[in-house]
Amino acid sequence: MIRLLTFAIAFLILALYFYRILRSQRPKKEPFDLPSAPAPKVKRPPKKSAQKTELWVQVYDTESNSDVRKIQKKFQDMGIQCLVYEQGKKDVYGEVLKHYGISVPRASVGESQSILAKIAL
Repeated sequence: MIRLLTFAIAFLILALYFYRILRSQRPKKEPFDLPSAPAPKVKRPPKKSAQKTELWVQVYDTESNSDVRKIQKKFQDMGIQCLVYEQGKKDVYGEVLKHYGISVPRASVGESQSILAKIAL
């Protein structure tokens, strides 16, 4: 009988010990804590949209400087803004790029591509 009583007391002590451990790991709640009111919304300035900025699109790239100058002159005669630039040595995949590129504003892409189709390079 004493063994059974000793076992019950030891079991009760272990159960209380594990109960305290589990209880301490839970976040404590205040019993009478009322839910707080939602925070007021902060008005932020509007984000810059892509429509306000003028985007440029590459329409042609080549190795030849003379081709680039010919296309640039044709675009200027037609009233299309163009940007001629020298490209880097390799792209992000390690492939060699052509030497020169031509970009136009996004609004002029269709017109510039039709002009490029007519030019015999």
